[in-house]
Amino acid sequence: PSVTNFYLLRFDPESGKSGTEAAAFLQSQGIIPRPAGRSDVFLRITVGLDKENDAVIDALTEYMAV
Repeated sequence: PSVTNFYLLRFDPESGKSGTEAAAFLQSQGIIPRPAGRSDVFLRITVGLDKENDAVIDALTEYMAV
């Protein structure tokens, strides 16, 4: 078992979605993610309060649906 205080998201290049585009979308929603690694595939988001985490999930759901 391990414990972290962040989400590490991986965007499949074949999905047409990227870490850079997701970061821009999240920033437009007031969420500040960070790149993870040197690839456009990963994005890191620090875990926050329940309502903040819900906002991240809602924003990512919206981004992935576009």
